[in-house]
Amino acid sequence: MSEKVKELLEAARELSAEDRAALIRELSNIEDEPPIEETKSREELVMEICGKYAHLPGSADEFIQRKREDLERENTFWR
Repeated sequence: MSEKVKELLEAARELSAEDRAALIRELSNIEDEPPIEETKSREELVMEICGKYAHLPGSADEFIQRKREDLERENTFWR
């Protein structure tokens, strides 16, 4: 048994009966769900996420640039 599993068991022993029951239910569901790696490649997941947020305007770089410009305007105003 790995150290990680031992740590998890020790933490589980400290849970209330209700929380332990909820943990057992969740753990039993894990077997029913195949790991992400088995169903989709990393590239497919990235492209799926990119598509999900395609409607949002601009990139992170553009956002950072706008924030810099805003800060410069604010600093100029208060000088």
